[in-house]
Amino acid sequence: MKKTIIISVVSILAIVALFFGVRYFRNSSTIDPGNPPPPTTGHLFRTPVLDKSVVSFWAKGEAVYLVSEDGLISKFEGESETPISDQPVPDLASALPSPDRNRVLVAFGSRTAPAFSIFDISADQWTPLPAGTVSAAWSPSGTEVAYLTESTSNLTLATMVVATSKKTELMRLSGGDFSLAWVVPKKIYLKNKPSARYPVELWSFDIAKRALDPLLLSEPGLDMKWSPSGTSAIMFTNSREENRLALTNHTGTLIAVLPFQTVPEKCIVVSDSSGYCAVPQFIPEGTLLPDDFLTGKIKFSDRIIYWEVSGSVSITEVYTPESVPIDAIGLSVSDKKIRFINRYDKKVYEIQIQN
Repeated sequence: MKKTIIISVVSILAIVALFFGVRYFRNSSTIDPGNPPPPTTGHLFRTPVLDKSVVSFWAKGEAVYLVSEDGLISKFEGESETPISDQPVPDLASALPSPDRNRVLVAFGSRTAPAFSIFDISADQWTPLPAGTVSAAWSPSGTEVAYLTESTSNLTLATMVVATSKKTELMRLSGGDFSLAWVVPKKIYLKNKPSARYPVELWSFDIAKRALDPLLLSEPGLDMKWSPSGTSAIMFTNSREENRLALTNHTGTLIAVLPFQTVPEKCIVVSDSSGYCAVPQFIPEGTLLPDDFLTGKIKFSDRIIYWEVSGSVSITEVYTPESVPIDAIGLSVSDKKIRFINRYDKKVYEIQIQN
């Protein structure tokens, strides 16, 4: 196991250039992190009761919930398993837990025309979203969802209160391949699906003013992972086949370039200025990110790091694989554990961390 290392942006430039051939420039931070000390060591092991292939998982208290590839939902506490939903979901594409971990939003069926539905864990009840829904996202409270429906060449943005199914139409717009993020109460973000093959746009919709404003236009490869407060985000771009990962504020303004290469799907932002990322130890020449990763064309062998921005960028080595290769997605952090899905076998792994 490597010892903990804290490296400033200045000292890491030479290493990054040697391994990745990418230039990074020093940037200052405008965020006061106020974070607890980073972890100092990590040990990888697969929890035996989680030894099954999954699409999604989340922790709530001492329990871990799993959504299997056929859509069955189970709850694990210690060595015991409790079935939560035994109704199979055909062609399950994704399963996103609500912020309060009481519900899960699933997409399933055809890739070109998926269906969306919400499962309430305590009520054991499914609530479908309207036909034609192409994208959906939880509100910060977890009591509502925002969703886009498509009809002919138009899109309609609306919200639904989950408990009552009350729907409110917010806006209509011309067609586009958008995904949604509702990370602060009064704003919903719309972004094209990430690809380095075409310019990607990021828009902000003000719910109270019913106003849609552009934040970023013509950013190839644009992909994001938001902080819990919604005031900052990890942002990936691929301009002229040069990958860049950065910490930005909520408008997309640069705070700091992060001196390592990965994609946001391999990260979790735990505060406005810190987080964990699974970082590929080697990226083959000619790899097109994020496309080759998102389509499953390529798999990596990752190490896990903790990063923090406070004037400069510091990095703590949490885990470097010694025998079991990991290609980590869906990172979560709780109870001094980092959990993730390993894309090699689609099983949940844990890293025990110490402060």
